[in-house]
Amino acid sequence: MQWRSGMPSAALDTMRALSKPAKALPEPTAGRAAALAREMLDAGKPGPAEELYTVLLPLAGRGHARDILFALGGIAESSARHALAADYFLRAALTDESRATDALALQARLAAALGLARAGYREDARAQFQWLLKNSKDPAQIETARRELSKL
Repeated sequence: MQWRSGMPSAALDTMRALSKPAKALPEPTAGRAAALAREMLDAGKPGPAEELYTVLLPLAGRGHARDILFALGGIAESSARHALAADYFLRAALTDESRATDALALQARLAAALGLARAGYREDARAQFQWLLKNSKDPAQIETARRELSKL
């Protein structure tokens, strides 16, 4: 309500206060907080969204952690913080090892590889692109990995 009332600072202060007990938020609350952060991004407010996601990450269950990490990676990438973006994307890809090759994990690996390449971590990027070539079945991802590998 505070965000929608035009009080973004108060909304973030409320989220910080909720994070003080440092225990996982109940599913409905975590879902609403993640939706609020997406709303902030949609409103063109990446700074408050990033802060809210950062506060929310340790409180969110495994179901939301991957989505939060992916969103944080996107925010970091949009502000040319490529190494940080790669870290978030790779963490998103590895959050749930049982789904290591699902669509979001593969997309996160590709984004991490691209971020690593942009940040100058060529060998790390190469390792991620090669992993994608071995594990992805998506023709677009395979083509992107091949193209980017040829640039390294």
